[in-house]
Amino acid sequence: MATSVIPTVDLSPFFRDEDHQGDKKKAMEAISQACSEYGFFQIVDHGVPHDLMSRALHLSKTFFEYPDEEKLKSSPGSEAPLPAGYSKQPKHSLDKNEYLLLFPPKSSFNVYPQNPPEFKEVLEEIFSHLSRTGMLVESILNECLGLPPNFLKEYNHDRSWDFMTALRYFPATKIENNGISEHEDGNCITFVFQDEAGGLQVRKEGEWIPVMPAEGTIVVNVGDVIQVLSNNKFKSATHRVVRPEGRSRYSFAFFYNLQGDKWIEPLSQFTKEIGEPPKYRGFLFKEYQQMRMRNKSHPPSRPEDDCILDANILSSVPHPPRVTRRRPWRQLVKPVTEYGFFQIVNHGVPHDLMSRALHLSKTFFEYPDEEKLKSSPGSEAPLPAGYSKQPKHSLDKNEYLLMFPHKSSFNVYPKNPPEFKGVLEEIFSHLSSAGMLVESILNECLGLPPNFLKEYNHDRRWDIITALRYFPATKIENIGNSEHKDGNCITFVFQDEAGGLQVRKEGEWIPVMPAEGTIVVNVGDVIQVLSNNKFKSVTHRVVRPEGRSRYSFAFFYNLQGDKWVEPLSQFTKEIGEPPKYRGFLYKEYQQMRMRNKSHPPSRPEDVIDIAHYAIST
Repeated sequence: MATSVIPTVDLSPFFRDEDHQGDKKKAMEAISQACSEYGFFQIVDHGVPHDLMSRALHLSKTFFEYPDEEKLKSSPGSEAPLPAGYSKQPKHSLDKNEYLLLFPPKSSFNVYPQNPPEFKEVLEEIFSHLSRTGMLVESILNECLGLPPNFLKEYNHDRSWDFMTALRYFPATKIENNGISEHEDGNCITFVFQDEAGGLQVRKEGEWIPVMPAEGTIVVNVGDVIQVLSNNKFKSATHRVVRPEGRSRYSFAFFYNLQGDKWIEPLSQFTKEIGEPPKYRGFLFKEYQQMRMRNKSHPPSRPEDDCILDANILSSVPHPPRVTRRRPWRQLVKPVTEYGFFQIVNHGVPHDLMSRALHLSKTFFEYPDEEKLKSSPGSEAPLPAGYSKQPKHSLDKNEYLLMFPHKSSFNVYPKNPPEFKGVLEEIFSHLSSAGMLVESILNECLGLPPNFLKEYNHDRRWDIITALRYFPATKIENIGNSEHKDGNCITFVFQDEAGGLQVRKEGEWIPVMPAEGTIVVNVGDVIQVLSNNKFKSVTHRVVRPEGRSRYSFAFFYNLQGDKWVEPLSQFTKEIGEPPKYRGFLYKEYQQMRMRNKSHPPSRPEDVIDIAHYAIST
């Protein structure tokens, strides 16, 4: 029987003048102890009107009791970028609830219910009050942790990503009563107020402690962000909701969040400055949230894959092997197994088209920046199609023009040279056909069922092509593209006579010598994982030549972002081999790789590549 009680803290001293410093100190000591031991506490006299909380619960009950037809009028559309509005957990979900999710009142994402008529106003009012409560509690935690004044406020100043959910949990059945499965919150701070049904429970030392409802009380729990920043000084506690029998449960949860591009790692005040090692490696907030969402939408088959916070002969030859279209699969097995790279000839892409594409790209890149920047993506562009140049601080020294398939609305084509657009679209189509051909050959090389890879990777909308110019090397550096592996399925490259592409094999860099009409092909991380390391994704780089620029095209035969990638059973269970990688969502891996570029980690071991998902043996 649970005997522990979640601490309750009176916040009224923080609304009074300086004469109540003793009361403030007492409240802060209670909060510090609660955050260190429980990660949960309750607050009273918090500034949110009790009658407003009661009205919000009453109106949410009225809304949720409407027929589904009425509630679904407030659902997000199929194209909505964020899931604001009404939703219900899928039937197969272990969580049994329905909810209304809202961002700040001025957000264009919100979908408000039209009924009850006064619900919208009450939702906006309760949101504003809870936002102010969030800022107050954040400032108290800042002081409890001994951080510089306003540190957390300045670190987490963007309130546009806070959100609130009104929830209804269905009555328990005779065989199950789960409302929300046990979990920790991944944000900064969460605020909950619940009706008299209760059901919220916190786990402490293996025991589930009920958080008893009391009128006007708000439950507060520390999230994973605070746990990481404090290097475990404050805890993000495991909690759940158990549904009551014979009645529904109603509650509101307010998530005091963080802007997605924020980098999170233990602060120096809790590591270097006190001689303590960091208990977590750094991460991007949005990447962690996406992986947590993946746990919900695609529950891992192995518990250890759940995303939670816890804490060859190539060197002897001048270039990779060439493969023709005559009986190609027999020639391919060895180079893909040993090299990860090979070159193809007689591939169906016209030589004169490849030459024209290189010539026109050279003409384009030689224009003044003012002309090239006319083809740049706008600041609000959802995808970076068009012209860009690597930032000055980047180790990579190149500029490029990036395109999606020619029907894509994201593309920003150059107006000059006039014929460039037509050539770009034509070379894209030819390379896409070459990609499908090589994919079918790899399918046969791997011994997979006919068309397996084609059906697995049927969406060609996410393939991209880049025309690149690498600037001449200087006397002190010559990196064009730093050493890396490609994270996609298959990459196709053709380059001008300057060369510079190199492959690493057994510690030695092997030049891939240019030859007219030849296309270089390399296997990406996706194929390596699917094949459980039978086929390799190899490390490569571009070294810039002295005295001249280098021009090339790279075509990335990609994968749709929501695809799940894991070793296929043909290379694991069916042959008695353990999987060498845990599964992952393709877009999450790509986002983490992009993070390497935009925010290079200070520690080499924090660079994300496919080894991030490797299973230790």
